[in-house]
Amino acid sequence: MKFKSTLILTILLISFIFSDQIQAENIGFENDLSGWKCYNGTVREITPDLINNIDQWTMMDAPLIQFPERFNIINNSEFNNYDGECEIIPLNTIMGSKFLKLGYEVAGKDMQKVAYSFQFSQEHSLIKYGYAIVLQEPKNGVDHDKEQRPTFMTAITIKHKHGNLTLNGEDNCATIFYYGDKSVFPDLNECKDSETMSKNWSYNLIDLESLGAMSGDSITLTFATFDCTKGGHFGYAYVDAEFVDSKFDIDGVSGSSVCAGESVTFSYPGSNLYVGESYEWRIDGQKVSNQQSFEHKFETVGSHTVSLTIKVKNESIDTNSCVVERVITDIVNVVKCFCPESPRITLDGVSLGESFSLCKDKMYDFKFAAGVPMTNPQYEWSWNSESSSSSGSEDSYSLQATQSGRLSVLMTSEECKKGVTVSVDLDVAICFTKKCNDCPSKFSPQPGEKYVISGWVSAPGQLENHATSFEKVGIQMNFSNTSGSTSTFSVAPSGSIIDGWQRISGVVTIPQDAEVMRISLVNESGSDEVYYDDIRFHPFNSTMKGYVYDPVTLRLSAELDDQNYATLYEYDDEGVLVRVKKETERGVMTIRESRQSSRKTKE
Repeated sequence: MKFKSTLILTILLISFIFSDQIQAENIGFENDLSGWKCYNGTVREITPDLINNIDQWTMMDAPLIQFPERFNIINNSEFNNYDGECEIIPLNTIMGSKFLKLGYEVAGKDMQKVAYSFQFSQEHSLIKYGYAIVLQEPKNGVDHDKEQRPTFMTAITIKHKHGNLTLNGEDNCATIFYYGDKSVFPDLNECKDSETMSKNWSYNLIDLESLGAMSGDSITLTFATFDCTKGGHFGYAYVDAEFVDSKFDIDGVSGSSVCAGESVTFSYPGSNLYVGESYEWRIDGQKVSNQQSFEHKFETVGSHTVSLTIKVKNESIDTNSCVVERVITDIVNVVKCFCPESPRITLDGVSLGESFSLCKDKMYDFKFAAGVPMTNPQYEWSWNSESSSSSGSEDSYSLQATQSGRLSVLMTSEECKKGVTVSVDLDVAICFTKKCNDCPSKFSPQPGEKYVISGWVSAPGQLENHATSFEKVGIQMNFSNTSGSTSTFSVAPSGSIIDGWQRISGVVTIPQDAEVMRISLVNESGSDEVYYDDIRFHPFNSTMKGYVYDPVTLRLSAELDDQNYATLYEYDDEGVLVRVKKETERGVMTIRESRQSSRKTKE
């Protein structure tokens, strides 16, 4: 018990140490407020540092219960197109299926905020967030300083491992700051009520690494809304966020690469935020566009530098000064794209054709095989088109055969962005099986071991031309591994043609890296009629015999030895063995014959 108690204490200690470090899994509210911390307070004076002044806030342990009107998770698909308070705000974010409503349409000197903390890593280096805001502008002779007006703020806070706290503000666009004053923020729009202003969904991108974040640092993303300090005007907002892989939005691209020779469209999520913006796009130092977005086709493979310079000419802006001029630069990897020429769906390593039969109610695991290595492949499986589907990085699909249907898979990758689709029609039928308690163990060929492959072949068309050996026919074995490389072993018929049949025999060693083996019967002779019989595959250090019985009398008709030659048995009408023949390299020879007769008596 001593060691068990020590182990439990250690686990609890480790859990306590890391409990405050949230893993970045729900930054986009897809799991409601899981991982987010919610705060409420009473506003007195609104300053940029108020968003991180913990003493001014009260954390809510159960915000959805205590303040359901403050922290509302909204589903994109279920919400109306427009906000009832300010109809010009379209409420459809481009990020995920959910977003958060922060604040309420009633003034009350309230302030609310939500914060999400996570550990910096290369996978969590780029944050894109969106916001749509509604702020009242105190008018009609009511005197409000800017520190007293309804306000919306965002902030990125970096806490370094050695303990110092860094707030990255206006100079690098980590902080966005709006308050209700159209003379200062001309990009705010007036609603039906002239005292209420709004800003449509806008998006910003934060490069944490450029802000100085290092591995192990704690990052906090915060959104906050404030009513006016005199209690007569309100402010609220809608917010959303996500991690992204690229600084630019690149339409027509799946993954992190661009195909050479294919057109793609570049845009920046932080564009078109302010009145008076101008843009300058450059590729490898050459100016290519002055539009908010542009289309481009890369002709050469390799790394290319794409940069965007955003300038704002608006003298009235006294906050958010980072947007006066900023340069965003990213590296785009251009690759030569191709799609696999012979993709296929496999079952237990065997490629399926256009149709395949399954046993009813049995579970099957299908896989997609490209035949060549692909980078970051993604698969979209579908069964009977719309009845069920599965998407993601899994190249396999499990199916219980309850009914016949069509299985399809669409594969896309960085080299094959348009994708390839493979389908197979599956026929489901009832299968009858018999239990066998004394059957031999299942035969499983092993890599590196030696085996014998043999059989018989007959090509009547070649016999008509008096062939002494059948040509362009035989047995072929293909071995492949998970990397897509294959090796082939072929065996051709040899020896004499015996009663129209010629023997095939060879010894093969299975490659050490082989994972899938396929045996094929080859006919490249151009003849429509080629027959194969008695195909065998067994270990080299073993013997094998086969027996053939008459389907009517059930008498032994032939016995095939380990060399695949037959001993033939013939019987008279009474079932007495009268002749034994043997296949040899020189043909079929009689090795024993006997006749029995009874003496006829006189009457």
